[in-house]
Amino acid sequence: MLYSLFYQFSESFTLLNLLRYISFRSLAAFFTAFLIGMVIFPWFIRKLRERKMGQAIRDDGPQSHQTKAGTPTMGGLVVIVAALLAILLWARFEYYVLVVGLAIVLFAGIGFIDDYLKVRYNNSKGISAKLKLVLQITAAGIILALLYFNPQHWRENTFSVIVKDEHSKLVIEYPYTWQNSGTIEWVRTNSTGGIVSPGRYQIFFAVADIFGNKSENLLSLVRLFDDYGPVQIDIKAMNMKPDEAESPKDSILNLNWALTLSVPASAVKVQEISGILEVKRSSDFFFSFYLPFFSKPIFIWPPILGFLFFAFALIAFSNATNLSDGLDGLAAGMGIILFIPFGIFAYVMGNINISEYLLFPHLPGSGELAVIVMAMIGGFASFLWYNVHPAQIFMGDTLSLSMGGTIATIAIILKLEVQLLIAGFMFVLETVSVVLQVFWFKRFKKRIFRMAPIHHHFELGGWKETQVVLRFYIISVLFALIALSALKVR
Repeated sequence: MLYSLFYQFSESFTLLNLLRYISFRSLAAFFTAFLIGMVIFPWFIRKLRERKMGQAIRDDGPQSHQTKAGTPTMGGLVVIVAALLAILLWARFEYYVLVVGLAIVLFAGIGFIDDYLKVRYNNSKGISAKLKLVLQITAAGIILALLYFNPQHWRENTFSVIVKDEHSKLVIEYPYTWQNSGTIEWVRTNSTGGIVSPGRYQIFFAVADIFGNKSENLLSLVRLFDDYGPVQIDIKAMNMKPDEAESPKDSILNLNWALTLSVPASAVKVQEISGILEVKRSSDFFFSFYLPFFSKPIFIWPPILGFLFFAFALIAFSNATNLSDGLDGLAAGMGIILFIPFGIFAYVMGNINISEYLLFPHLPGSGELAVIVMAMIGGFASFLWYNVHPAQIFMGDTLSLSMGGTIATIAIILKLEVQLLIAGFMFVLETVSVVLQVFWFKRFKKRIFRMAPIHHHFELGGWKETQVVLRFYIISVLFALIALSALKVR
């Protein structure tokens, strides 16, 4: 919002130029969310205590946890409010920002219903597992539908303006980005800076998909003489509308273009050529599957399998972060560690120069996700201040479900689902321990772990609660660094 309101005045007030930088707005979002949380939490904790809205502890949990009964819960509500306010203030309203913001709200809403029922009826059960699953499937369906029918899918492609000679030999190529759209001026030089000779030249608008397959659309043939000056190539009035004969995912991008040739001596326009170019979407980044350390997608998901995979990732990871919320400071601290790599990945993929250098696909608009990530981290940090052992407040399902749903949505947008598995290894381990424990007990009537999730196993094995938390932090950092190593190893 601040960008939309004030950046237009940046020429008059130089300081407002900072709003153009995602790095600045990301840090501002972090501090905004953190300060909002730090201001609200003391009041919120006091009000919950006055109303005796405390956490009910599971009877089958560790006995040492029974002393935590009555600790205020639903602290995640403050984190969500703080993060959303920071996002509203500092993020540019890209399509992906709206989708991820909705993911935050939807999964937080599911968790809030669960938390409210637990507090209202003073039990640890909340809504039934079946109803929670139905709500998670519904939320996942809404998010995936919005991503699939993204009206800006054409931005997945890479565009450029190409000049060739009469023998179809490349003379020069200009990268074209929507962020810096406008007039491109060809001053009759080649890629090495040499002046080209008079003759016939071809002007192309090129589109390359995520696999590097390039299609060239001929704009015009131009005859240049000795006294002709620069050729101005203007690609403007971008507006994409779905082709009525095809599905939305095969939408067409309409471009108005114009070429102007001028004579420098008199500055008189002697020739103008213009037209409309239709560029059909040529790639399907949404269904691409990437492996870490590979710069190209391994394969493209068939639509049905792709939707099932993405839905599984959303539901599974929202439950994984939910299961990890069992010790003071555990889920929030690991959440901070998990979110940091994805903020970096989002920034890289949103920048055309950095993404090209690091061999990542360029996804216009995704850089704004770094602002969301930092806003969430700021909220986590303020919560962790009051959640470290001994906790003054618990996050509840409001935040634990939203944490997983949010980061999974970002991973799906950036095509980093496997990186999510790596960076979120400890969350995955917590989930796997529960699945194995339940399966083994039903099959053989024996337990693999002393108690699941696995953090309770170590706690019952003699580790202090703070030891479990800190050691889980250390392992989380190691796996986050492994995921981040994909920045250079491609």
